[in-house]
Amino acid sequence: MHKPMQSLRWAGGEPDEVMWGEDADPTVKLVTVMLGPFRGVIADVLWIRVSRLQDEGKYFELVQLADLITKLEPRFPEVWDYHAWNMAYNVSVYFDDPEERWRWVQNGANLIKDEGLKYNPTNAKLHDRLSWIYQHKIGMNSDNAHYYYKQQWFEEMEALIPSGKLGDVVFPPALLEKGAPSPYKLGEYEKMLEEGTISTNVFKLITDYKMRPYVLKKVDEKYGPLDWRLVTAHSLYWASMGLEYSKKMDHDTEQLYRRISQSMMQQFQRGSAIPLPESKVMRFLPELDMVGDVIQSYNDAIEANPDQGTFPAGRKNFFRIAIPLLYLFDREDEARKYYDMMGQMYPSDTRAPFEDFVKRLGEKPIGSINNVEAFSLVVGNLSRAQRIRTTNPVEAAQLQATAQQVFKGYGTRIRGEVMFKRIGLGTWDEMLYAADLYNRATQRPTPLLPPRPTPLRPPE
Repeated sequence: MHKPMQSLRWAGGEPDEVMWGEDADPTVKLVTVMLGPFRGVIADVLWIRVSRLQDEGKYFELVQLADLITKLEPRFPEVWDYHAWNMAYNVSVYFDDPEERWRWVQNGANLIKDEGLKYNPTNAKLHDRLSWIYQHKIGMNSDNAHYYYKQQWFEEMEALIPSGKLGDVVFPPALLEKGAPSPYKLGEYEKMLEEGTISTNVFKLITDYKMRPYVLKKVDEKYGPLDWRLVTAHSLYWASMGLEYSKKMDHDTEQLYRRISQSMMQQFQRGSAIPLPESKVMRFLPELDMVGDVIQSYNDAIEANPDQGTFPAGRKNFFRIAIPLLYLFDREDEARKYYDMMGQMYPSDTRAPFEDFVKRLGEKPIGSINNVEAFSLVVGNLSRAQRIRTTNPVEAAQLQATAQQVFKGYGTRIRGEVMFKRIGLGTWDEMLYAADLYNRATQRPTPLLPPRPTPLRPPE
C-alpha cells in the first residue's frame, strides 16, 4: 500500500519558472488553473485507486491513472518514480517483441528524465530510480531482451559520440561551467544551435538526453575515461547527480553510493563491446584498465558509509573477479599488484598462492559460471592461444582446448532461442572472431595472424 500523498508531497512550493515559464507543460498549467486547491484532493483519491490497481495487477490502467496524477501534482516525486518503474518493469514484459519492450523501457526512463526531474530537479530518489533503470533493467541480464536494449542504446549514443570518448566531443567552454543553462531551457539551446555555438550532437545530448556538459566532464574525469556508448556510463552519470543532491538536501546517500559501485563493476565486466556479425548481437569483454577506478569507487563508499558492511564485501568480491581476469588476459604484473593489495586489505583471503588464486575462475564448475564469465573465459583463452601459437604451439593447443570445453559445456545449458538471446555466447566462429578483435584492439596480434581466424568448431 502506498503512503498517503500528503506525507510524500514536496513541501517547497512550485517555482514560477518551472510551472509557468515558456517551456512549461500546457496541460499542467491548465489543470493548475482550473482545479486550483482541489487538485491535491483529487490526486489523493486517485492515488488510493493506484494502490488497488497495483494489487490487482492492472498495470496498463495504472499508466493512464499515474499520468493523470503527475498532471495534477507534478511536484510529487513518488508518483513519477512509481509511474516510471511500472512502465519499465511491469508493462514492458507483457510484450514478446523486443522493439515493443524497448519502447516501454524507454518510456519509463524518459518519464523521469524529461518530466519528473524537470519539476523535482533536486530529488535524489528520482535520480536513483533513473540510474537503476539504466544499470539494472538495461545493464544486467534479467530481461530476455537485455542485449537488444544494450545494442539499441549503444547505437543511439554512437550517433552522438561516435568514439564513445567524451574528449572527442567539442563543448563550448561556457557549458563546462556549473552556471550553464538547464537542459530544460530548450529555447536557449535552440538559439545556440542557430548561432552555430553548439553542434547538433551536443544539442541532442543536452536537450534530448538532459545531460549537463559540466557533469559529464566531472564524471568522466573521476571514473573514466568512460565509453559513453555503454549504458552503465549513464547509470553512473545519474547516480552521481543524485549523490550531489543527497548531500545538499540531507538525503540518505548509501543507496546512491551502492548504485555507483555497482555501475562501476558492470562497466568493468562489460566495458568493451564486441559486435558478433553472424548472430547480429553484441557481447562484452571486461575493460581491464578500470580495475583501479572500481576499487576507488568502493573506497569512496566505505569512507562515506563506515558502518555499512556490504561495501567492504563488494570490494573483496571485485578483487576475486578482477585478479583472475587480469591474469587470463595476459596482464600478470597487474594481477600480482592487486593480489598484494587484496592481501593487505583482506589477509585471510590471500592465503592461497598467487598461482592457485588466479586459476579459480577457470576451475569453477561450468554450471556455476554466468554468461559474462563464460564469454571472458572462452575469448581470453583463445586470444592468448592466437598470440602464442607460432612460438608455443603446445600451450596454444591446450588453451584452445580449454576454450572449446567451456564453450561446449556452457552451451549445454542454453535451451531455445529466447534463452540464447538472453545469456547465449554466439557461434564458435564468433568466439574466434572476438579473440582476434580483442588482440587487434589491444595491438597484440602475432605477425602471422591471418586476416580472419581459421574456423575451428568444437568436437561433437
